[in-house]
Amino acid sequence: LITTSRRTNKLFEQLIEDNLKDEIAYLVIYNNSPQKILIPFLGISEVIFVSEDSTSMISEAISSQKPTFSIYPNEINIDENYKLILNKFENLKLLKRVNIDSLNIDNIINNSYFNIEKNEYLTILSEKLRVKLSTHPFETHL
Repeated sequence: LITTSRRTNKLFEQLIEDNLKDEIAYLVIYNNSPQKILIPFLGISEVIFVSEDSTSMISEAISSQKPTFSIYPNEINIDENYKLILNKFENLKLLKRVNIDSLNIDNIINNSYFNIEKNEYLTILSEKLRVKLSTHPFETHL
């Protein structure tokens, strides 16, 4: 399940649609077809991956009380206040920050934050996300 938001860069949405649409059960490209689907998605998800471009989406993911991983690129344009918020969430073990290049099944299941069992689908998906999205920067919006 993947949804973008009204603030998601259209180029990033196109990247997701071009590279991941065959890998997921349901895709919402918000700027093409707005659907308020985030809450149902959070409710049925076992693990949540959210890009670090929206404090709202990160906060909503954390509030679901599901294991939440925030994903960030190698090159990130982030202001210090936003970084403090992310670090606070991580220090409180509400989320685990993961660089897109190090997104793999071992980083997901072998962490001190969440108890997640390894499964084949999560292994395949984490590798595909890392490979397909690692070279594309995204911006933060406060």
